[in-house]
Amino acid sequence: MPDKMSGIERSSKILSFQRTDRVPILGEWILHPKFFQEVTGANNFWDSPRKIAIEGYRKLGTDAIVALALPYGHQEFRSYDMHGFLGNMKKYKSPEDIIEYIKNLLLPEILGKNLFYLEVCLYQGLLPGAA
Repeated sequence: MPDKMSGIERSSKILSFQRTDRVPILGEWILHPKFFQEVTGANNFWDSPRKIAIEGYRKLGTDAIVALALPYGHQEFRSYDMHGFLGNMKKYKSPEDIIEYIKNLLLPEILGKNLFYLEVCLYQGLLPGAA
C-alpha cells in the first residue's frame, strides 16, 4: 500500500473496495458562505461561489466532491440535519427502495446531469461500451 495517494487514487480505489492509505475525505457538506470566505481568504463568496467553494475544499484537504452543493442565496444556510434525515426515512422504506434508487442513478437522463456518477460508472465498467 502506498504511503501517499492522490485524492483521485484514494477515491477511485475506495469505490472499487481496494485498500487505501487512509479513508477518503469527501466534500459537499459545507453550505455556509462565510466559512468558505474564512478558509480561502476571499472577500465575497458570491463573486464566484463555485470557484471559492472548490478552493476551500482543496485547502481543507478534501479528496473528492461527490456533487458540489452551494447555498441558494446570500441569506441562506443549509445543512443536512434531522429534518433531511427523517425525510429520507419516509422516502426509503426498505433496503430494496435504496437499491432501486441507486439503479436509477444509471439512467441516462440522470447520469448526464452528474459528471461524478458518469465518471464512476465509466471507471467501474458499468456502462455499455465502457472499458
